[in-house]
Amino acid sequence: SREVAQTKRYLTFEKARFGEDRVLATFDVSEDVEDTLVPAFVIQPIVENAVRHGMGDGDALQIDVTVHQDGDDAILIAVADNGVGMEQSQCRAILSHDHAARLFDERSARPDASSPQGGGAGVAMHNISERIHRFYGPHSYTRVESAPGKGTKVLLHLDLSESIFDIQE
Repeated sequence: SREVAQTKRYLTFEKARFGEDRVLATFDVSEDVEDTLVPAFVIQPIVENAVRHGMGDGDALQIDVTVHQDGDDAILIAVADNGVGMEQSQCRAILSHDHAARLFDERSARPDASSPQGGGAGVAMHNISERIHRFYGPHSYTRVESAPGKGTKVLLHLDLSESIFDIQE
């Protein structure tokens, strides 16, 4: 719930910057996951990427954040937008090989921060993925689904059974 609150505060600034009618957001967080511990700045940077890289010239950007149980011992965080999406050349690695996000693979080349569509997005995503694996173990993952003109969806699967936050009594 604190991470969602931080993301909402961030969106307050973006709405002031672009206008209430240009950045729209919904949050659907199941009550049973509200107290789940997650590292700070996991959702907010993904929402920030949607605003920075997904907003088109005219239409409103709709961002939908959902957080729900994913099986018995995991949660799924999804951030979806109706933005400009990514070109096939930009997301080929993300959408290939069983939809595993190679952008998040530590062996892949570091993103170029000077590239127009966002080395910034790649750096943030790499950092988030790295932190998720460190905090939640190897069964956690980050995936991206995107298409030009259709928007982007980022999925974070957090395996709570291997979480460093799991405190056994």
